[in-house]
Amino acid sequence: MRTIFFDLDGTLLNEDHQLHPENIEVIHQLQQRGVTVCLASGRTYQSMRPFHRQLGLQTPLICYNGAKIVFSESETIETALTPQMLRPLVELSRDHQFHLHLYRDEEWYTERPDSEESRDYAEKTHMTPIAVDLYEIANSPCTKALFIAAPERLAMLSTLITAQLGDEVDLTSSMNHFLEVLVKGINKGWAIRQVCERLALPLEQTIAFGDGLNDLEMLQLVGHGVAMENAHETLKVAADAMAPHHAHAGVARYLRGHYQLT
Repeated sequence: MRTIFFDLDGTLLNEDHQLHPENIEVIHQLQQRGVTVCLASGRTYQSMRPFHRQLGLQTPLICYNGAKIVFSESETIETALTPQMLRPLVELSRDHQFHLHLYRDEEWYTERPDSEESRDYAEKTHMTPIAVDLYEIANSPCTKALFIAAPERLAMLSTLITAQLGDEVDLTSSMNHFLEVLVKGINKGWAIRQVCERLALPLEQTIAFGDGLNDLEMLQLVGHGVAMENAHETLKVAADAMAPHHAHAGVARYLRGHYQLT
């Protein structure tokens, strides 16, 4: 296998949302063997960059679950939600008291920056929320929309969004208390196809690791899809193999066996 795509949270990162030393060591060994390593996350570009640098990567970054692909500082593909898609989301957030977060130009906007949900998200991503009237932000395109709530409430919200915007958007989730809204057809699998075509990387020679529902399309697309032990059950059914738990450097342990590393 010539190329590997890694999700971050719940996959390549440990429970403290940091790179495990064993994962770093194994990735460096694979790079020395000529294996191409790419990151694919629901995170923003700025939130992914520190891990990209720490691993010494020069490869494209798949951000926002594929809504933004950064090939270089001067070349980016971005597929943003339009105002016509965003305004109903803001209305739903207000009518049903949901925490909604919008992203544009690497900035995070919310009407509730002091909420527990916002504080937890800020700690994980090292981002600072900007307090705004989301109706104003919704007047221009945004890269991604994110709702944070209990899973049972998000299930209800998903039904409402699908009823209003089902032909225009897709819904996914990186964690069970997240509901992420993207333009129809945009996902990590779509983004991986763009990267592989641009870099002339054969899809049948790719591996992908993931744990959340937002990783489903990429595990189904690549030549060898690997779900983490801690992955959503849907992912485990779809994957070709399973790696140990992300908290125990499961990526490194799987790859040592797969590539016969010492």
